[in-house]
Amino acid sequence: MGKLLFWIILGAAIYLGYRLFLVSQRRSERAAQQAARKREREEQGEPMRSCAHCGVHVPQSDAVAHGGQYFCSIAHRDEAARR
Repeated sequence: MGKLLFWIILGAAIYLGYRLFLVSQRRSERAAQQAARKREREEQGEPMRSCAHCGVHVPQSDAVAHGGQYFCSIAHRDEAARR
């Protein structure tokens, strides 16, 4: 009876170890895929916008938006608003 219990426990331990190994493999694969997607997004960059006043292209995050138009600076936005 003792040997049978030993083999059952050993089998369960091997099975659990194998399952843990598979879970860790899946997690590492998912992390690698997420890192690859993040690199692709970073390589694509961000959209460039043309200043409605002078035509200079600036990244959208640096552009000043006003009335559906983009400007390279607050001064150009104000100057265009005066016209």
